[in-house]
Amino acid sequence: MVLLSLVGTPARALRGVARPVIDALTQPDQESKIDGVTPDKLPRIGKVKECCGYPVAMKEGFRLSFYWLAYEAEYANEDYDTDIYTKQGYFIGRFPSAFVYELKLEGSGILRDGRVLNYAGECNYGMGTCFKTLAVAEHPLGAGVQGRRLEPFRSIAVDPKMIPIGAPVYVPELVGVQMPDGTIHDGCLRADDMGGAIKNGKLDFFVESYFNFKSIGDNLWWHLKATPHVEEPRCEYLRLHEPRERSNEHTDWLALHLRGRAVGRAEKIAAARTQHNRAIAQAWIKRHFSAPKGGSATVAKRR
Repeated sequence: MVLLSLVGTPARALRGVARPVIDALTQPDQESKIDGVTPDKLPRIGKVKECCGYPVAMKEGFRLSFYWLAYEAEYANEDYDTDIYTKQGYFIGRFPSAFVYELKLEGSGILRDGRVLNYAGECNYGMGTCFKTLAVAEHPLGAGVQGRRLEPFRSIAVDPKMIPIGAPVYVPELVGVQMPDGTIHDGCLRADDMGGAIKNGKLDFFVESYFNFKSIGDNLWWHLKATPHVEEPRCEYLRLHEPRERSNEHTDWLALHLRGRAVGRAEKIAAARTQHNRAIAQAWIKRHFSAPKGGSATVAKRR
């Protein structure tokens, strides 16, 4: 072999030989470098922690379900035959049994008079399940655990053994999906609620109404699987209850570091073009509507 024939050759005779070959000949314990050239190392760049959190299950290991509000107005034509009470024994009202069943199932509901009811647990009054009236200003769409305010398309019910209450949760399957209110979802949710049927690998997505559930299901092509991530930096704004200010999907770093420059360039070009057009317009007006020589300073109309 040619490589073996170079062993013992003086160093000045090896000046034209590739460096990896020389290293392989002078260091017998690195024979693997003989067959190929070591690839160049990537340049050192600062790491921007925009992605990603830590999955709590295998890919699509969670099942995505939905829950919404129970509306008394949808049962107004049925018999009002079921009494419900507060946990202290105070009478709330008499309502259709189908509405009360849905109210117990979903956990929150809205009455025709505008009151918001929320599940309060088992009791010894009426049907055995009690409810409480919420302040509309604080909880217009119901409350989760710890009195947390439910927000449509953001709040989820989880099993606290899998995901802590209050933690932001990133679900990549929801990124780019259009919500019924016209917004495009960024995949960020918050664990605001829990339920008796929400165990282990299940996320219950609060969508406010049955119509919204059907719309989101269609947009997901009814592929109701999820891969939840916790400790996701892009979703920390939900933990702090801050409004989302920018679109932060897979191109956060580009949007933060590159697109700003592009937008600035575009604004400068647009401003220069506007200034140029304004100068042309002023010259045209001066040429066609200027005062005649020897006349008054008033503008003369062109005939």
